Amino acid sequence: MVHKMTYDAAIDGKDIRKNGIFFIIDALRYDIFADPEAARALAPNICVLADQGVVRRAVANAPATQFVLPSLVSQTYPLDYGGYNFGISTRPRSYAEQLQELGYSTQMMASCTALGITHGYERGFDGLHTAQDCRLILAHFLERNLAYEIERWQSGKISDAEAIEIISAPMEDLLTTVARVTEGGRGRIWPQKLRAINELVALRCSSELDLLQREPLIVLKKINSIPPILYWRYLGKVRPGPSYIWYRLKEAIRWRTVNLLAKFEFPFLPLLHFETKAHEIMDGVCEFVRNSEGPWSIHLHLMDVHDFRSVARPMHVVQRLRYLPRWLKARARGQTDRRFGYDSALMFLDQEFGKLLTTLRETCGLNKVVVLVTGDHAYHDAGSPRPKQNIAFRTHFEDIDIPMILFGADRVISDTGMIDSMGMNATYLEALDIPAHESFKGRSAFTDGRDAIISESAGSGNSDIENKDLYFTVSTDEYRMMSVLKGSELSVFKLYDRSEDPKELNNIVDDPDKAQIIKTFIGYIERERGEILSLRGYSSTTLT
Repeated sequence: MVHKMTYDAAIDGKDIRKNGIFFIIDALRYDIFADPEAARALAPNICVLADQGVVRRAVANAPATQFVLPSLVSQTYPLDYGGYNFGISTRPRSYAEQLQELGYSTQMMASCTALGITHGYERGFDGLHTAQDCRLILAHFLERNLAYEIERWQSGKISDAEAIEIISAPMEDLLTTVARVTEGGRGRIWPQKLRAINELVALRCSSELDLLQREPLIVLKKINSIPPILYWRYLGKVRPGPSYIWYRLKEAIRWRTVNLLAKFEFPFLPLLHFETKAHEIMDGVCEFVRNSEGPWSIHLHLMDVHDFRSVARPMHVVQRLRYLPRWLKARARGQTDRRFGYDSALMFLDQEFGKLLTTLRETCGLNKVVVLVTGDHAYHDAGSPRPKQNIAFRTHFEDIDIPMILFGADRVISDTGMIDSMGMNATYLEALDIPAHESFKGRSAFTDGRDAIISESAGSGNSDIENKDLYFTVSTDEYRMMSVLKGSELSVFKLYDRSEDPKELNNIVDDPDKAQIIKTFIGYIERERGEILSLRGYSSTTLT
């Protein structure tokens, strides 16, 4: 039911509320926009918004898409409500539901696989126009969620019956949803090749669902024995056939090749999944804008920048060479120290974003739209002063410092306090005059923000907040502290003075003069994440 508007939003019966675009560029780093002139050299269309709006540095609440999405769309911490395993399925409210309840047409247009299936991110959206490779959705689900439970079963920590009870329901939910993924309008923007892939996987998921209901233990054994990326090939089969040896060999070679290339920082990687590029999503966005009167809100999440090293679509990689002269010029001027692959992916995305700006000017007009551009996290692969870290430790500036570009807000933002991922969403809603839900924890850029930001995760895989090591990084403008909760003990292992050491290379955690800083930051974790600490039996006396 649409609530009666509590503010004057109509003149002569016409709705005058602004439209909105919440634009997440996956892996977008703040350092791109730290220097306006340098940013214009690479992303002139996004800078149209930056030059007429506001740019602020922000800090992501986690260093990976799967971890941080709940913060971006439900204004809750990544480890709230049992963790991020199933997205926002158990969280009270999504920001889209707030918009939908007040009469906005809400649309999700994305190439982000993590937004896909059984994670609840479709809540509150009238239209789902998402392009994800269902093979990857299945692989991620098995690897990130179920593999942890399978390992517990194999090690004897849980019985056959317990494993079946834990795994069957989410697996059934996944298979049922993928089997229906071609229904409705979700696949309207799919490229032809992606459609063929997803239709095949959807058909096979129906067979696997039958097998799961008849013989759940067989499915558990398959999950344990077949690499997640290959699992789609054997959906519905009791056991792999002779072809399995060949595919397993190919995957072993590919996996080792990827790891070797990544180790030597080779600019390109052979990934298996099909990637939908910005132009294939943006065409659908422009079509919607041209044919809609509003008020509408678009959740736009594009993966081009994150996937900059992939050669799954080789012609696209070749076409990005057109940006090399402009990038070399920027490089010579000291306007970028990032890799060409990363910057060229951004330049391509920016070119496509320019088409949306043109469409907005020709239809509703730029003065009638609020746009917030940000990243879900930053990205070490674009360039980092340190070797690649395990994902649990990727909370340096190149991992979590992201931009907030806000355009079209009819109010002045504050220049004090810190902004996090939850605050991005809070800012977007407040710019559209949408009230916050009682469960939302975000503090918008129109307030004084936060004293410090917590970035958190349970490391790779399952987010078992009761048993796994939990990682908390606390950031202010002056300092960044990294800590880990092992059992009931919280240990601080890194501290950086960001004002003196902006690249975060000098760990000063053992400096006795910084003991009060560490104590203050621990106090922030205790206040903000006290529920989790209590669950683990933590007390301040156990600090090591």
